[in-house]
Amino acid sequence: MFELKCSHCKEIIPASIENIGYYIACPHCKNEMLIKENELSAGIVANGIGPENFSSSSLAGTMATGLLTIIAYAIFYGAIYTLCSKSSIIFRMLATGWVPYAVMFLSFWATGMLIQKGVSIRKQAGCLGLNYLPEDTALETEDEIDKTCETIIHKAKENGDNMLAPQIVTVLNRFKLIKSLRDAENVWREASDKAYSEAESSYGLFRVIVWAVPILGFIGTVQGVSSSVGGLSAVLGKDVEEISQITAALTNVTKDLAFAFDTTLIALIMTVIIVVLMSIVENLEFKTLDRIEKYGIKKLLPMLAGTVAKYRNWTPKRRSDY
Repeated sequence: MFELKCSHCKEIIPASIENIGYYIACPHCKNEMLIKENELSAGIVANGIGPENFSSSSLAGTMATGLLTIIAYAIFYGAIYTLCSKSSIIFRMLATGWVPYAVMFLSFWATGMLIQKGVSIRKQAGCLGLNYLPEDTALETEDEIDKTCETIIHKAKENGDNMLAPQIVTVLNRFKLIKSLRDAENVWREASDKAYSEAESSYGLFRVIVWAVPILGFIGTVQGVSSSVGGLSAVLGKDVEEISQITAALTNVTKDLAFAFDTTLIALIMTVIIVVLMSIVENLEFKTLDRIEKYGIKKLLPMLAGTVAKYRNWTPKRRSDY
């Protein structure tokens, strides 16, 4: 038996493996629902023990990162205003006009999120060393599988694992219903593909920031050039009686041009920093996902192969192939 949500009223309804491919009536809303085989892989709750038992603190982590980003941003500009004179190059580059403030905020935000993501991935990589499936693990009966899942969930919660353990539990819950090694392998690979897809999409915001930061720099450049040209044309278009007026106008022009090129420079520097950091974190995450996928192929599936051998009273020819 397993449980799933009704597609109409979202209430939990019981079903069995024999119902796959057939319509069943929901006892709550009386509507009929087709039981599809892929729903087993997509989120079945087997006797209340499934991936949904893993808690995720991503929202809390994101809020904490946002708060720390704002604090770091405020401290940074507090130091700029306190330690740098208004005539210094640093103040001119980082605190003149609105563009540097926007560039630095986006840069701080992206950097903070990437650091949080990198720390989380390192933690998940460390969880690969946890011995979720000792050699003497029994997986022959539903009760044994349920007990193993409970142990995995408990150990995962203690260590903050939300990548490897949920995939193991998903495969075990499926294997409990359908004693098929090939089906378990398909479920594992589907879960791995989903993890890769989610990891790839999680960098969408960072790519937007990488695109936006240099654009802001170019906007500052255009703004500075426009201001300098406008100021110079305003002076040259009049009858200038003293050379000091032209000198003052040229001084303002050079200041505006300095602002124009400084905004592009700081934007490009921050873009390089974000891209390098993103590349490091992304590489670490995909290496961790590769290790997780290999864990299933080298550890979990061979163990299930042994269980199938006992269940069907035969021995796989090449256990190493799994």
